[in-house]
Amino acid sequence: MSEKKTVRWGVIGLGWFGEIHVDTLAGMPAVEVAAVCTRRPDRLAEVADRYRVPARYTDYRELLADDGVDAVSITTHVYDHRELAVAALEAGKHVFLEKPMAPTKEDCDRIIEAARRSRGSFMVGHICRFDPRVALAKEAIDQGRVGKIFSMHARRNLSAAIGKANLDKHGLDLADAGMVYDAPNKITLESPRSGESRRMDIALVEVMGMVLALVYVPRGREVRAISLRRASKTERKLYEAACKEQD
Repeated sequence: MSEKKTVRWGVIGLGWFGEIHVDTLAGMPAVEVAAVCTRRPDRLAEVADRYRVPARYTDYRELLADDGVDAVSITTHVYDHRELAVAALEAGKHVFLEKPMAPTKEDCDRIIEAARRSRGSFMVGHICRFDPRVALAKEAIDQGRVGKIFSMHARRNLSAAIGKANLDKHGLDLADAGMVYDAPNKITLESPRSGESRRMDIALVEVMGMVLALVYVPRGREVRAISLRRASKTERKLYEAACKEQD
């Protein structure tokens, strides 16, 4: 039996989640964290020293030119994703790109084109699909044990110690709505089309009987339906303030 090859991995971006990648990869069999990259020399030294990473770069181009790196994790800000992912794929690296893939459809299309041309593999880090609970639910749906799905309710419990949520990056996910409602001051979202559901009631985002979203509509735009149910006193005040501001 041939010996399993060790994959030499580089991590580009050493923020909070970048270090999680380094830590996880360092504990995986047949994986060597061969290189790390960030623009901050102090942070670079901190993480590289902690995990004894031999190659250290402040320029991602130098890491991608390193023949000792087979695969890379890209864990930078979403607005850097297209440039970095395309460059890594063109360099022939295997690429694990953290979600969200990119800020625009055009950026996503550009990355997909580069992935199709590249000799390396490409994956976006939508890791929840590998959660055993999600896998079991998908299996039940595929096997016909559940009828046609037209609505879903999810709840996610995380410690408040994690901190505030970054909604301009990740959006208001149904699974995340319950934990982030107290965090934002304002979220702006503009969409040229309505929601996908024909059942207007499904568009309501509600947890524990409280409304989780206030729809803020620019003048000249049309909203088919806004539903506020059993809103708490705080939500009613916010809604009234938003209406007064629009007037």
